[in-house]
Amino acid sequence: MLETPHPPSVLRSTVGVLVTDERARPLLVRPAGGGGPWALPSCGCALSLPCGTVPARPVLVFDRVAAGCEGRLVVDGGRLDAAGLGGVEGPVTCVEPAVAAGLLPAAEGRRMLAALRARVAGAGPVVLEEGRPAGPAPVLDRLGLFGRPRTAQELPWYEGTPVPTQLTPRQAWGWLFAPDGRVLVLVDPRDGHAELPGGTIEPQDPSPAAALVREAGEEASVTTGEPVYLGHLPDVHDGRPVARTRFAAPLTGMGPSAVDPALNIRYARLLVTPQQAVDLLGWGAMGRAQAAAAVRAAEAWGAPRAEARPVEEVHAAGGLPARPGAAAHD
Repeated sequence: MLETPHPPSVLRSTVGVLVTDERARPLLVRPAGGGGPWALPSCGCALSLPCGTVPARPVLVFDRVAAGCEGRLVVDGGRLDAAGLGGVEGPVTCVEPAVAAGLLPAAEGRRMLAALRARVAGAGPVVLEEGRPAGPAPVLDRLGLFGRPRTAQELPWYEGTPVPTQLTPRQAWGWLFAPDGRVLVLVDPRDGHAELPGGTIEPQDPSPAAALVREAGEEASVTTGEPVYLGHLPDVHDGRPVARTRFAAPLTGMGPSAVDPALNIRYARLLVTPQQAVDLLGWGAMGRAQAAAAVRAAEAWGAPRAEARPVEEVHAAGGLPARPGAAAHD
């Protein structure tokens, strides 16, 4: 049940449904015949309910859009795979959240983004006023997640396969595990873009693993244990065949937030479950395969599986959460 702010005698609310594909891209629909603007799917009904309550259902957003009794609900309609999307009738599309927000009326776009962030964050329903947070903004809203289209990463994933000699390792990113099994995700303050720690392999780096350790220290002020190679994705850069390498490693320390010297920005640091990371990154099935490989590697060194919990922003002072049953440490 969701209590509404300053409840009127009767709450009248229309219901939209957030349905996404496997890459956490929202499904938009058009009226039959394809005319009219894009919209979130609707339950096709208005609800008249006693003051202050809505049904016990997976509500993501309640948006009070007018004085008195008018509101909008967005409920979680789950995910559809390719086969499920193929069975949807009528004009539909799945696009990046940032693109979808531009196709919808402004307030509806803000509601959609708030609903998607609420689903990923896992902290419960969000209350809005005219599409904007009614109180302090939740962490993903405050950081502007999904503010620009995410990189699709539609590349083949070669788990456990060494990088072929014809590919030059160019990039090293890491699934870095906190003692409680969550992973570190960085958020670019300029546009809310989420990414894994790591970056370009420089000529002075003795190995891709060393590049990951260096980049993670510069970007996120963290130290790690020995990285474990997970696999690679072949790509092309400036006409040359390259490999994007992926690793897993335990976080051994997290210092105070600092400015990345390469970009002169200060990343926000999030601790999230591997599934939350996949949704934030927008990598879909390939991302889930990477995350599964990373979790297996982490379990091999004794890391616990992360319990489902809300996204957490790391305090500016740093520090790592404790392993379940142990004391917190820096």
